[in-house]
Amino acid sequence: MQKLEMQKLETQTLGLVNAAELPVTVDYVSRKLGVAWDTARALLLGLACQEKIQALKTMKSWIFSPKNGGGRETTTC
Repeated sequence: MQKLEMQKLETQTLGLVNAAELPVTVDYVSRKLGVAWDTARALLLGLACQEKIQALKTMKSWIFSPKNGGGRETTTC
């Protein structure tokens, strides 16, 4: 993917996470953006590493929420 397209996807991903009332999954973001699951996971984990969103590893998968979403700080990197 080209850099500009990846930046656009990061912006859209951040918007999805911030607009969601509940934490989002990789699958949710993948379907909403129309990208592969692996791409959505990379985008979400990248945003978590940049400390723009929070990431939490559950027993099943990852979930992501806005940075100011309250609760525990769960960013991993």
